[in-house]
Amino acid sequence: MHHTKAVAYQAEGAMQIHFLDVGQSQYGDCILIQANSRTILIDGAHKGDFTGSSGHLSIPAQLRELMDQPEGPLELSLLILTHCHSDHIGCLPEMVEREVIAPKVALVADEFAGYGLALGSDASDRLRFRVLASLQEEPLAPGLSDATVQAFISDAASQRDLYIEMIETLEQRGTRVVRYRGLDDPEISDLEEQFRNIGLKVLGPSAEQIVLCAETIAQFDRDAVDAIASLQAGDLDDVAIYRTLTDGNPTPDVILPDAVLDFLDRPGAGAAKNNQSIVISVGKGANRCLLTGDMQFAEAEVEGLENEMAALLDHVVEAGPYAFIKLPHHASYNAFEEHVLSRFPDTRFFGMSTGRNGAAHPNPKVLRLLRNSSNPLIWARTDKNGQFTVDVSRGQVRISITEGELSDPQPKPRDELVLEPATAISTVTMPAGPPPASLGGNPISGMAASQLPADAILEITAKIPALLKRVTITVDIEQNTVGAVSASDDMTKRYLGNRRVLPRLLFLTDPQRLRRKIGDAGYDTARTMIEEGGSTLVEATGEEATFTKIRNSATGVKGVVILGDYNVVPALIYDVLPPDLRDRVSANSDPDRFVVWSDQRYGDVDGDGLGELPVSRIPDCSSAAFLLGCLTAEDNRTTPIKFASRNAERPFADNVFRRLGGRGQMLVSGPDDFGNVRTGHFDARQLYFMLHGSDTDGTRFWGEDDGGAVEAVNLTNLAGAIKAHGATVLTGCCWGALTVQEIATRASDHWAVTPRTVASSLALRFLELGALAYVGCTGAHYSPLDGQLNFFGEPIHRSFWTAFAAGAAPAQALFQAKQAYIRDMPHGRVTAPEWAIEYKILRQFTCLGLGW
Repeated sequence: MHHTKAVAYQAEGAMQIHFLDVGQSQYGDCILIQANSRTILIDGAHKGDFTGSSGHLSIPAQLRELMDQPEGPLELSLLILTHCHSDHIGCLPEMVEREVIAPKVALVADEFAGYGLALGSDASDRLRFRVLASLQEEPLAPGLSDATVQAFISDAASQRDLYIEMIETLEQRGTRVVRYRGLDDPEISDLEEQFRNIGLKVLGPSAEQIVLCAETIAQFDRDAVDAIASLQAGDLDDVAIYRTLTDGNPTPDVILPDAVLDFLDRPGAGAAKNNQSIVISVGKGANRCLLTGDMQFAEAEVEGLENEMAALLDHVVEAGPYAFIKLPHHASYNAFEEHVLSRFPDTRFFGMSTGRNGAAHPNPKVLRLLRNSSNPLIWARTDKNGQFTVDVSRGQVRISITEGELSDPQPKPRDELVLEPATAISTVTMPAGPPPASLGGNPISGMAASQLPADAILEITAKIPALLKRVTITVDIEQNTVGAVSASDDMTKRYLGNRRVLPRLLFLTDPQRLRRKIGDAGYDTARTMIEEGGSTLVEATGEEATFTKIRNSATGVKGVVILGDYNVVPALIYDVLPPDLRDRVSANSDPDRFVVWSDQRYGDVDGDGLGELPVSRIPDCSSAAFLLGCLTAEDNRTTPIKFASRNAERPFADNVFRRLGGRGQMLVSGPDDFGNVRTGHFDARQLYFMLHGSDTDGTRFWGEDDGGAVEAVNLTNLAGAIKAHGATVLTGCCWGALTVQEIATRASDHWAVTPRTVASSLALRFLELGALAYVGCTGAHYSPLDGQLNFFGEPIHRSFWTAFAAGAAPAQALFQAKQAYIRDMPHGRVTAPEWAIEYKILRQFTCLGLGW
C-alpha cells in the first residue's frame, strides 16, 4: 500500500469500508466492507479495471491486498450489485468467470428491470443495438477520442449478456442469488437477518420505483431506436451517432430529424437506471453508515417518480443517523444538494467514488456545498485521494487516504483529461563562455543531452488552451534526443533509395524550419544524398517562392517529395467539394465536413490548380535519423509475401487482396484481433489494412464483430525486432495517414498543428521500420457495404495495387489510381451525398515516405 495520511474524530464503533481506486475513467464504484468476520463487495468499477492501468492497481490486486490473500478465490460473504450501469457492473463478470471472487450470497439488480424489461425486435440490428446499449449508460464527457467512444460502445454492447452470464454462473456454483425487486420481497428480510451481526439494512427502492424506472428505460429504448434509425439513413457510423445523441447538434446550421430532436429533448440521461440503485446501510447505532449507489435524491429526472423518491429519502433519514455517508451518484448535481444535506444534520464524514476523468463528478456545486457548510465536514474522494479507508470503531471515525489531502474542494479541470498533447518549444541557454566544440547550429536537436554542460538551462515554452485552470507538465530529458545524429554516424555511406536507380525527383523543403528540427548535420547529410542521387532539392520559404521554384525546376521531373512535417512545409486545408455540390450536401454528414489535408498542390507544375506530378511526403518526427532512414528506404516488391487485416464488415477487401502479388494471409476481425498478428506477418512487403481508424488515436486500428469493436492491429504488433524494409502499406482506415493531432476542418491554419510521433502513430512507426511508402487517408474513409461493392474506397484500393503490380512506384501507383478514379466517377452513384463521398475519397489519399 501507499503511505497513508489519516485524520481522526469522535464517534463510536467497529468496521472498515474501503473505497477502491477506480482509475482514470469517468465515474465508477467499487467498495469493500470488512466487519465482524464478514466481507461485502459492492459493485465492480469498470471493465478495464480487471487489469488496471499505469499508476492504478487492478481491482483484483486491490482486493487481494486488502484481504491479505495473494492467490486463490477471494471468499465474500456477500456481493452486491447496485444497478445495471457499466461503471458498477464493471469487472465483476470477469472476476466471477475467472473465480477471482467466490461470494456465498449475491444481492443483484434484476436483469430484466435493469435493462428495461425486454428489448424489442428492433434490437436485432447489430449497429442499432450497439449504440442503443451505450445510450443506456451515463454519457461520456465531450471531447474524448473516437477510440475511447468506440471502446465504450463495444463494452456496452456486450455488457447485458455478460451480466446475465455472471448471474447464471454464480447460481451454478452454488451462490445464493437474490434479485432485488423491492423491499416487500421476503428474501430481503431473510438477507437482513443473515447479516444481522453487522447491522445490514436494505433501505430501497420500492418495487413501484423499480417498475416505473424499468418502463422509462423501455420507452427510452424505443425513442433511441427511432433516433438511431433516422441518423443511420445519413450513413453515420456508430461513434458519430453516439456523439449526436449525447452531445446534441454540433452544427446549428444543420437541421436534425424530428426523432433526434425529440430524443435530445429529455431530462436525465441514465437517470432511470440510477434510480433503481440498491441503497443499504451497515453498522449499528452511532456506527451506522449509508451507502447509496447512484440514487438521484436531489433530482429524480424520471417523470412520475417524485413521490416515490421523496418517500425513499424519508425512509433513509428515519433509518439513521449515520456516522458516514457515501455521496450518491459520484457526487453529481442530481444526487446531492443543500436540501438533501440538510436531512443529515448529524453526519460529518462523507466519501465520493469516481474516476479521474469527468469534470462533473464530483459536481463543483456539491464540493462548494461541503466546503461552505456551517458544520465543518470531512470528506475523501477517489479521484484526488486514490484508494481510501473509513474506519468506524469504538466511538471514532478515521479516514485514511493514499494520496492528496482530505476535504479537497477543488473541482476537476473541465478539460484536464481530454487534452491533446500540448505543443512545446524547447531551447537551451548555455552558460557564459564559448559553446562546446560539438555544438551544431541548433543547440538542442543537433546534439545529445549528455553533451550539454551541467549548468546549461533547458527552457520549455508550452502552448496551453486558455480555458484550462491547471495543467501538469512532465519533462523527461533522455540521454539522446530523438533528433540527435551522433558523431559516430558515417554520413558519407548513406545513399538515396539504397543505391537503386530512381527517376529524377524534385525534393522540397523549408531549410530553416527543417534545420531547426533535425539539426545541421542531419540536414546537410540529406541534401548531399539527394544531390548525389541525381535529384534536385528545392529550398524555399514562403508560398510564392515555393511554387515559383517548383515550376522553374520541374522539367524532366517524375515526382515531388516533400521533406518535413506540416510545420515545415504546410499541407493544404482542402475543401473537396465543388461549390455547387457543397450547397446540396450537409457538411455535418461527414466527420471532417468534407475538408481534408492534401499535398497534391505541390504537384501542380503549371499553375492550373491541378496536380500533374505524383507527390509523397517524408515526415521528420524531429529526428534526423528518422528522415534519413526514409530517404534510404529500399523497394522490396520482389518479396513474394503479402499480409492483410480487414474488418469483418468490409468483405470487398477480399477481392482487393487477391490482386496483391505473392502468397500470404488476410486476417478478419472477429474472431481475429491484434493477438493473432504474428511477427512473421511483417515479413510481407505488401501490407493492406481495411479497418477503422481514429482522428485522435493513431496507435491502433479496429474491426467489428457481433460484440462491437475488435482491436485488429496496434503498435505492440510493431515492437521488438520487427522490420518492414522496403514494404509498401495501403490502409483504408479513417485518418490512417494523419500525421498531426488536428484534423483539417478543426485546424486554425496550415501552420498551427501538432505533429504526431512514432510512439503515437502506426503510419510513422511503419516508416521508422523501413517501409518505402505508407498510403492512406487524412480524413474519414468510406467503404461500399452493399450492391456491387465497387464504389467509394474500393476503386482506389483496387487500382493502386493493380498499378503497383505492374511496376509503378507507390507514389506513382496512387497517382494513377486517382486518375482512373476520376475517369469513372461517380462509380454508379447518383445522389449528391454519394458524389460528395467520392470527391473526398479522391482528394484525401496521400503517400507518406519516399514512395519511389
